[in-house]
Amino acid sequence: MKILGIDPGMAIVGYSILDFDGKNIELLHSGSIQTKKGERESARLLEIFNDMNYIVEKYRPDVCAIEKLFFFRNQTTVMPVAHARGVILTVLEKFGVPIFEYTPMEVKQILTGYGRADKKEVEQMVKIALGTDKLPKLDEGEMLPCEKILPEQKFTKPPTRYTEASLVKAMEEKGIGRPATYAATITILQTRKYTVKEAKYLIPTELGRKITAYLD
Repeated sequence: MKILGIDPGMAIVGYSILDFDGKNIELLHSGSIQTKKGERESARLLEIFNDMNYIVEKYRPDVCAIEKLFFFRNQTTVMPVAHARGVILTVLEKFGVPIFEYTPMEVKQILTGYGRADKKEVEQMVKIALGTDKLPKLDEGEMLPCEKILPEQKFTKPPTRYTEASLVKAMEEKGIGRPATYAATITILQTRKYTVKEAKYLIPTELGRKITAYLD
């Protein structure tokens, strides 16, 4: 299944294309549509419309996940975002792409287990889910297979053996996540084959050593 993820905005529309086979997630492409401040709003919206048409035509997503606007104190800020979002939804409807809407709190809850997680915590869980220690910038494009994102590393010592308790302790010491996210992180490390369990120990695989190197 090819999934188009969209973070709508007037100045920047962030997007990514993911492939999900029911078990593994692969980042196929990511980038952004950036409009110029000072241009007429109608011209900026047209640029978003045209670029989004190109993206949907090129990648042919099966579904789209987009941020849902639910509450903003600053009405001046929310109106341009709402206009941009409306244009994007129009393009998705034009191509018959099923739309799923999520609030930021819902996304954070799913990713980290905590609806008010900060950006660093969300970023860390995205890295774990994608199996990478580096995320592409908004203006980086084209296909980014995991083996190209990960740095070339050669390990000269045996992998660190963790119990669940010692892994949680290592994350606490590094300031990664919070208690509500530890169980989800350990589950992802196992289901993505970043670790194998021997007796009571979690032992990083070769790929897992690159993902968990920051703990050593």
